[in-house]
Amino acid sequence: MNIYRKIISHNKKNYIRLSFYSFFIGILGLAAPIFIMQVYDRVIFYSGTDTLVSLTVGVIIALAFDFIIRQARSGLLQNVSSRIDRNLNNVIFEYFEKAPFEEIEIKSEQHWKSYFSDVEFLRNIFGGPTIGLIFELPFLCIAMLLVYLIAEAVFIFFLAAVIFFASAAWLSNMFLGRYQKREQESLFLARQALNQLIAHRSTIKAIGVEDVFVKKWLSEHSELKRFSINRGKVGDFFLNLSAVSTPSTTILITVAGAVAVIDQSLSIGALVAANMLVGRTIGPLQQLINVTNLISRVRYSAGRLQDVEPSSLEKKANRLLDEAVVLENMQFNDVEFHFKGDVNKVLGGVNISLGGVGYTCVVGKNGSGKSTLLKMCMGLYQPTSGEIFLGDINLKNISRDYIDEYFSFVPQDNIIFNGSIRFNLSLRDPNVAEKDLVGVCREFGFHDEVQKIEQGYEFQVGEGGYRLSPGQRQKIAIIRSLIGPSKVIIMDEPTSNLDRQSEVLLRDYFLNKSHDKHMIIATHSPYILSGASRLIIIDDGRVVLDGPGTEMLPKIGLSPFNVD
Repeated sequence: MNIYRKIISHNKKNYIRLSFYSFFIGILGLAAPIFIMQVYDRVIFYSGTDTLVSLTVGVIIALAFDFIIRQARSGLLQNVSSRIDRNLNNVIFEYFEKAPFEEIEIKSEQHWKSYFSDVEFLRNIFGGPTIGLIFELPFLCIAMLLVYLIAEAVFIFFLAAVIFFASAAWLSNMFLGRYQKREQESLFLARQALNQLIAHRSTIKAIGVEDVFVKKWLSEHSELKRFSINRGKVGDFFLNLSAVSTPSTTILITVAGAVAVIDQSLSIGALVAANMLVGRTIGPLQQLINVTNLISRVRYSAGRLQDVEPSSLEKKANRLLDEAVVLENMQFNDVEFHFKGDVNKVLGGVNISLGGVGYTCVVGKNGSGKSTLLKMCMGLYQPTSGEIFLGDINLKNISRDYIDEYFSFVPQDNIIFNGSIRFNLSLRDPNVAEKDLVGVCREFGFHDEVQKIEQGYEFQVGEGGYRLSPGQRQKIAIIRSLIGPSKVIIMDEPTSNLDRQSEVLLRDYFLNKSHDKHMIIATHSPYILSGASRLIIIDDGRVVLDGPGTEMLPKIGLSPFNVD
């Protein structure tokens, strides 16, 4: 669905109410000019004290209703703003859930942040004062009609002012649109450079390359300032023109009205009332120039959010899984894979069967396709050609909810989240029993390490787990994948930061659980490899050797681990 249509359809009733509120606010806004005109023309000239009292009571009542309706409109706009914020953020999160992993992976951190900035901007436009101003514009016709009826002598000047401000708004939008898109694109690059500098500040500082990233940010920032200055010059010209034209309009109408008063074709009260109406009308028109400055940004933000519209994504059938299906063979049939926009194959013609219980290791040099193979087992990457079946079910037709329930994955680059040790360990199963969590930690010797920390499992690890050692972070990532009902455990180089003792404990865990789970491990660790019941060797995206561990391990210079 079009983003504009999504905003309007979810707030249709509210916008109808908003139009009614704005209409009555516009009508009640006429009370003060009419009151002033009557006071000048009737009360003062005829000394009508009783009339003054009646007019005063009437205008006070009108102002009271004006206040009440404005308060109601403010509350309504807050409700609209909240609904827009919720609905558009849901669009992003739904896209995040349904989009292919490759698409999620390829977009930068700044790209994702900018989506939420777009939501905030559209929320402020369609649920804030700007939309209220647009609904007030029809009042312009009522005000023009009233000026014509009470001060026909100055109407032509009022009409000329309206045409002038409307033309200025149109020209402003036309000229500024040329600059704003390039400015937004430049802003994106500048923020991306800054985010990279901040996100990797420790590494940048440690290897002494601060000047490289600072210069990159300064370069992008300078380009942004250049576009901003050019856009600012045009915008300031129209804003200043508007600021000077507003009092000029008042002066022009006052002069024309004064001549009409001298000719006795216009009363003083009508002139004052006409000036008040002109001021009340020119105000929104002046703001309209500011609004038109935002139109190109609205188009840009709405266009970007249209790219994350979930309706355009392929919906997966919710095929049910059970433990028996999960432990059936996962069959790769002539599977090939390459990334979007890249003709180089990462995997080519893979035909293997993975499944049943056991302990499978995948070996290969860097860049051979091991990580890609594991991500395809998780359904994160879809084959460019060929198919992957889990039993008789095509893996691409299985909902991620079911895969996440029965499969667990430890990627090569592990992230520990800001929070406690317990929070990080129980992410996959927040309701895990204490004895089960501690039991898995004991198997890896991690429980003793946690007990040495004053706060124990409630210890706050900090952003990215910086308060823990790399080995402790690796253990948390491994243990996190083992807590819960997962029957297939997939790990990509899980021992990269582990000591020898921890590698042995991990191997022993795999051996103990291999009777009712299936472990698929990409590794170079001799200790992990020594326990493998099956070994797959990959080279340049193809399976070159595949067989029982007892037969394959001697071919790569290793001896099988004797379980007995």
